[in-house]
Amino acid sequence: MDLRKLIFTQNDCYKTGVKMKVKGIMLHSTGAPNPFLSRYVQPDDGHLGKNIYNNHWNMSNAEAIRRFGKTLSKCCHAFIGYLKDKKGIATYQVLPWDHRGWHAGSGRNGSGNDGYISVEICEDNLNDKTYAMAVLQEAKEWAAYLCKIYKLNPLGKDVIIDHARGHAMGIASNHGDILHWYRKWGVTLDSIRKDVKAIMDKDQPTPEPKPPSGKTLYRVQVGAFNVKTNATNYMNKLKKDGYDAFVVQVTKDGKQLYRVQVGAFSVKSNAENYMKQLQKDGYDAFIVQVITATPTIKVGSKVKVKAGAGTYTGGGLQSWVYTTIFSVMELKNNRAVIGLNGTVTAAMNINDLILQ
Repeated sequence: MDLRKLIFTQNDCYKTGVKMKVKGIMLHSTGAPNPFLSRYVQPDDGHLGKNIYNNHWNMSNAEAIRRFGKTLSKCCHAFIGYLKDKKGIATYQVLPWDHRGWHAGSGRNGSGNDGYISVEICEDNLNDKTYAMAVLQEAKEWAAYLCKIYKLNPLGKDVIIDHARGHAMGIASNHGDILHWYRKWGVTLDSIRKDVKAIMDKDQPTPEPKPPSGKTLYRVQVGAFNVKTNATNYMNKLKKDGYDAFVVQVTKDGKQLYRVQVGAFSVKSNAENYMKQLQKDGYDAFIVQVITATPTIKVGSKVKVKAGAGTYTGGGLQSWVYTTIFSVMELKNNRAVIGLNGTVTAAMNINDLILQ
């Protein structure tokens, strides 16, 4: 999962400040053939790309009326889709996780806005299975991450639902997403729930975010502890407040120190805005600067294949390839042979590989 954060501070939903008790996760898809996150998520942070039409969701109803003659009146918690130029798939958090969203509408039994964390998966033309499975895998990893934070059982009754299931339950408007897109490939809500449970069972810790290679990175630090348990507890508190925090272990004066940090920004002003948001929520936050080394791919490196990439000679790849970690078996110039357990999978251009 590539989880990033850009809170919609201009959206009226965020400004209401209404909190909720989290009870589940609701999956949506956007209903428009545009797989790029920049269509919905702005301002550009250097990874999204610009929305030249300015028809994103980070605006107030008054601004939407002024620009387009109609209200916005909607906001989910996250979006999943392509970064600019299709340089990978990512998840952008746009509301605090326990903030009441405007995504489900309502039905005879109330509204799914009360208790369900929501994500909008950016649709394309609905026929590209490779893209569809890549964004669905990202959604499963996102759901597993939240189920861990809020101690939700993904196999529990209606813990993980989509918009269509919400309508059947009487807590959402009449939409068919997301199975109108995925049903033709044999995907069901039960299969999604089982996959989320399998991801959770791996019990992977929240990783320190991977910075852009060979660049200056700005993070927001909110605490430093001599005892790792104290740092972990503080990290979990931040996560409950909707922040994707992590712990960085450093050595200072011969002693171990555990720093609790949030975010990873290549643009300092974005880090400053994030810092102000944390300070507003009562955290003693400040910016730290990190100069990152440039990692290189070599024989033996663990890599993933970029979403949508083909083989070295331009051939196609099966959907599972994009969600699997491979070993580099051979390397010559920009041609890398990748495989699993000593068996070759494909020859790839090194620029289409992501170092893990």
